[in-house]
Amino acid sequence: MRVALRRLRTAISLFSDMLTDPQTEALKSELKWITAELGPAREFEVFLKRVGLVTDGGRRDLGLAQVSQELRQKRGDAFARARAAVESSRFRDLAIETAAWIKTGNWTRNLEDSTATLRQRPFAAVAAEQLHRGCKKLLKRGKRFDTLDPHHRHKLRILAKKLRYAAQFFAPAFPGKKSMLRRKDF
Repeated sequence: MRVALRRLRTAISLFSDMLTDPQTEALKSELKWITAELGPAREFEVFLKRVGLVTDGGRRDLGLAQVSQELRQKRGDAFARARAAVESSRFRDLAIETAAWIKTGNWTRNLEDSTATLRQRPFAAVAAEQLHRGCKKLLKRGKRFDTLDPHHRHKLRILAKKLRYAAQFFAPAFPGKKSMLRRKDF
């Protein structure tokens, strides 16, 4: 669910020039809310799997066992929070509003000259421009990768992931065997 939300938010950001209406802003805010509600559960899950806090039950492992138990409790609490959010009427409304926004949202009817002009551009041209811009930004920020602190490396990883989502999203704009091979290499 988090990946799907991340992909949707990436798609929205790819077309941000066309999506300037209040309805889209409200939707983005709600998507950030549910993403934040799901985040801690995923973070605890990944942390516990990677760290693998396991003890053999000996006395010297008592502190580690206690920490492990506390982390599992926090993970349980985070999963309960995520479950409560997904079962809420707020989330149900968000799901319905998102589906309606995609199909008939205000962005589809925005008659403002600049937005209407952007909507009329060929999909392949928009795709090529977005992918080129994303690659350029990623290469620029990654030039000194070995000197980046963990926070900036994480930001770079997120940027690379968004670019991968964009490439997958725009794949239909570039049909054919040659394009498929380039996508695979990309």
